[in-house]
Amino acid sequence: GTAARSAVWVVAAFVALVAVRSSIQAAYSAFLPSLFAERGWSATWYGALAGTFMFAAAVGNVISGAAADRYGMRMATVGPLVLGVPAGLVCLWSPTPLAAFVACALAGLLIGGQHSVLVVHAQRLLPARQGFAAGLILGFTFAAGGIGTWLGGLAADSVGLLPVMQAITLLGLPAALLALTLPRHERPAV
Repeated sequence: GTAARSAVWVVAAFVALVAVRSSIQAAYSAFLPSLFAERGWSATWYGALAGTFMFAAAVGNVISGAAADRYGMRMATVGPLVLGVPAGLVCLWSPTPLAAFVACALAGLLIGGQHSVLVVHAQRLLPARQGFAAGLILGFTFAAGGIGTWLGGLAADSVGLLPVMQAITLLGLPAALLALTLPRHERPAV
């Protein structure tokens, strides 16, 4: 009974972690161009900034995967989520496109870097059905990110895009707390 309740809480925390982290990354991908367009920057600049964020997120997945192999999935998830908050805020507050490139690259690296680690964690939650687990987590990731972006867009229509993006960025802190439910160290997969 106690083990079953613990397992339910671990799975619930994992689902919430994936939903929140996915919403943060999807909101950045969707709203960074609009945020920088509101500042009067050219489409060339804000298109390149959005691309920089997404490219850095892809690189972050490789780095986080290597960190997970060396230090465990918990460290490879909690650290970037926490560090992604100040990096994300600097990205949002950047006064010039050149400063924004550096900040957006760092934010992308940290905010988007846990995706592959969380897919592996989902596969470990369902070790007998790893293909199903990967498909389930990927589908849920994109759906949760879409819902989070939609909710962020509704809020931005009421209070403005920058305050909403700041609030979304701060969600990295509760997501990091949820990531503390991940295993500390794992044995290598065979």
